[in-house]
Amino acid sequence: MRLLTKSQCDRLSNKYIASDRSTAFIILNSLIKLLESDDYVPVILVWIGHNRALRARGNSFKSYWRDAWVKINFAWERMKPERYQR
Repeated sequence: MRLLTKSQCDRLSNKYIASDRSTAFIILNSLIKLLESDDYVPVILVWIGHNRALRARGNSFKSYWRDAWVKINFAWERMKPERYQR
């Protein structure tokens, strides 16, 4: 096992810090966070599975996304737990 000198460790850490700030890393990291979010996954999966039918209906992804979130927010408002407590 070879141990690294302090200067080698510094160079490696600087290399990783620089890669953390790269555009590709930022885009990939944002995409991963988006997909890890439980709220976005169902909306995206429905679009992937039904995009031909939605496009035939005249929906673009932008209009579908907006309509889906209007409906989801409406459902969340109706399901507030405070409304059920007596």
